[in-house]
Amino acid sequence: MQGARNAIRAHPERCVSCGRCLLACRKQGVLEFDGDGRVRVADAARCSACYRCVDVCAHRALTSGLPGGFEGEMRSE
Repeated sequence: MQGARNAIRAHPERCVSCGRCLLACRKQGVLEFDGDGRVRVADAARCSACYRCVDVCAHRALTSGLPGGFEGEMRSE
């Protein structure tokens, strides 16, 4: 892995603003909502790459930034 900067990818177009990812994140300030109320990575350097936010997002607005993603993730790119 190349570090936490590549750990999480946000896909704001999939976000429904439920806030589950922010509640699941153990580190304050990694994620935030943008002006449209959609999730974005605010401070990737703070991310510990635990992927709790990815696990709780039913809409896949957050995915792993690792090449190929997690086993079982559908590729959208």
